[in-house]
Amino acid sequence: MKDYQKSLIEECGYEVHLANDGKLPKPIPWPKEEKKRHSVDWVAHLILPEEQGKDHVALVPPYFAQMEALFQWALTTHRVDELDRFMDEAVETMAGEIPDSTTLQAAYETGLDSEKGPCSMVSRVDKLVSVHFPTDRYKGETAPLKYRGRLHRIPVRVIAALWCASLACEEANRGDAWHLKQSEVKTEPTMAGCRMSHSCYVLRRHSKATLKQIRKMLN
Repeated sequence: MKDYQKSLIEECGYEVHLANDGKLPKPIPWPKEEKKRHSVDWVAHLILPEEQGKDHVALVPPYFAQMEALFQWALTTHRVDELDRFMDEAVETMAGEIPDSTTLQAAYETGLDSEKGPCSMVSRVDKLVSVHFPTDRYKGETAPLKYRGRLHRIPVRVIAALWCASLACEEANRGDAWHLKQSEVKTEPTMAGCRMSHSCYVLRRHSKATLKQIRKMLN
């Protein structure tokens, strides 16, 4: 398989990469192919300042940790309504709009259809962050996020890009909505895709669910 890696954003040495080097491609969720797995696993990596230009094991903070960092930042800065709008638009931008992992990889390798390739994820992430977290308003603002055993103060724009990229990857790896839209047999999606991650924010925002409860739901 042809490797893919692209930087989505960099600020204060913190960087988000989109890549196809996940260790475990997910099962294909639609009928007649349930026993197969996707050709690759798409992931969003968070690169730390000390890792720039060095060989490293790229990782990504869990969804609940990304969500909590943005939520606590919004509470502290009295921007919860702004975060609500961002979260809602992010999930609607990705759900059913991102091709499945195998289609993304095939389009990338052949270069025949850019709209079915990873640029479909890159452009959506870029637009969401540009609209909801413009540089002139948010550059320099940070939020605490625990990652690799210690607490970092990470630019909020970087965490926002990481969240959007993670949603896109989740939709590609686990969703079936895009595939079903291309099918001649029109049926409702059965996989939550990126809506699963978004539901964690909804629970945190509009219920008394604790972070521990939400974390357990994801396991």
